[in-house]
Amino acid sequence: MTYNIICRDSIKWLSEQMPSSIGNIITGIPDLSELPLNNDINKYLDFINNICNLIFDKVDQSGYCMFVQTDRKINKQWIDKSYYITNSALNNGYKMIWHKIVCRRDVGKSDLYCPTYSHVLCYSKNGTTGSSFPDVFPVGKKLYSNATPQNVADELVKFVKQKSKSIGKYQYDVVDPFIGKGTIALSCLKYDLNVLGIDIDKDQCDDALKNLSLIGKKIHLQTL
Repeated sequence: MTYNIICRDSIKWLSEQMPSSIGNIITGIPDLSELPLNNDINKYLDFINNICNLIFDKVDQSGYCMFVQTDRKINKQWIDKSYYITNSALNNGYKMIWHKIVCRRDVGKSDLYCPTYSHVLCYSKNGTTGSSFPDVFPVGKKLYSNATPQNVADELVKFVKQKSKSIGKYQYDVVDPFIGKGTIALSCLKYDLNVLGIDIDKDQCDDALKNLSLIGKKIHLQTL
């Protein structure tokens, strides 16, 4: 099996890849607060559109693109990430395979800055839905507060392993262009899929390496 982490700007890396050259992508696009955009909503929406267009251009037509995203309330405006991602998907010839939900808090609770649920979105050009599985996930353990819950990551990786016809076609079965501390990669290792993780933050990459090393796999960090 092959596992790798690249410390680099994900947009630049994706821009260099050939169209339809990545098997599957599972990721979470960073929040506005995690980017050096001076809290500019318009720049953030441009960022989402740019990264989505790159992702949809680079994934194999038989593969899947999956996103775990939490909306944000910014300056009295609701930023519906599922809308912008789906709009980009449709413009790139993708169909939505399913749209599921992660309950971040108990029913009846509220949050001042974001909803108490996250979107779990799946798109493909030629992929299918497969057998039915739950539409609503509970929150499992996380590597950090904004991370994808590990139980959700497991479900996404299992789905890709079962359904994607691009498995084994490329060097990496799954690419996560915003690896963070390694949640998606951990699930890939668990289910024996080759995985490439990318992050511009060296500290995040180092943390991912530490987390992945705990399960005894050999991981390489490449800085470009």
